[in-house]
Amino acid sequence: MDDRIENLIDLHGANLNAWPDQELAQEARRAALSDPQFRRKLDTARRMDQSLAALSTALENNASAGTRTARMQDAILERIDAQAQRRRAFSRRTLSRLAAGIVLACGLGVGVGQIVPDPGLSQSDAFDELLLGSGEGPAGTLNG
Repeated sequence: MDDRIENLIDLHGANLNAWPDQELAQEARRAALSDPQFRRKLDTARRMDQSLAALSTALENNASAGTRTARMQDAILERIDAQAQRRRAFSRRTLSRLAAGIVLACGLGVGVGQIVPDPGLSQSDAFDELLLGSGEGPAGTLNG
């Protein structure tokens, strides 16, 4: 078998119609009919061509799936960003609701404090404590 034919199989594959030199392709056809060793080499080259074609197709499909995934991620991020811009964290409505909640909580605290007084303090003691301090230390003592 001619080394040129083996090199053409390695370079151009088992499809003899795709070889640039048709005379050598015809010679390879004759060799495939007469030489079993060359026929095995040509069959191995065909299987290699099929495997490479399948790999190429799989890589193209994977690349296109990756592109679709990237497009989906971009669309999701754009949608999230658009929603975030529509909903500002501290809008006037949110701040007014927060302020109303604080005022309501303070009012409830004062109201409950008036309804349920501390059993250990009388009304006048609680008032004195608020105005004058706890009575402990120099700020709360009265010299009278």
